[in-house]
Amino acid sequence: MKRILLALLLTACGSDAADTPSPGQTAGDERPTAVGEITAADDTVAMESVCFADERCDALDSDCDGRIDEGCDGAPTGELTAGLAWSGPAHLSLAITPADGVSPPSPTPGACDDDSWPRIERRAIEQLTRGEYTVAVVRGDGCEDTAARRASVAVSIRGELVGTWTLDVEGDRAEVARFTVD
Repeated sequence: MKRILLALLLTACGSDAADTPSPGQTAGDERPTAVGEITAADDTVAMESVCFADERCDALDSDCDGRIDEGCDGAPTGELTAGLAWSGPAHLSLAITPADGVSPPSPTPGACDDDSWPRIERRAIEQLTRGEYTVAVVRGDGCEDTAARRASVAVSIRGELVGTWTLDVEGDRAEVARFTVD
């Protein structure tokens, strides 16, 4: 984030340093570099992070290094990663709608009969493209349960935790946050 602010400052001052590729980027690379402000949905509550020495594989950034569940079985990697945890017999899933409009697969079944806590799902987008992104929690059709379910969602962009929220999922879909990549 500091690199993005520095590039914007240098551009405003007339310097050509903003044209210098950032690490991992080559000259002429059209890869987006700036992520706009993260806007949380009205029904979400921001959570404060509690840091532990080791990652706890709990769909959060437990070790406060900016990454969600790194090193845990089934934890995806990418420029955008998100984790979802909930309790109760609900069929919830993360939906990350990227700028290119390709939606993730529908929720996987199997969470209806198991009362273990927490239930965890993680998703990632390998490479960000320009445009608007939405992170939401959706309820699948696999369970007859329609009660509101408390869920926690964490979102990390390029190795920086941008937010952790709790929300009650009452209907078929609850938006968590949205942002724009330029």
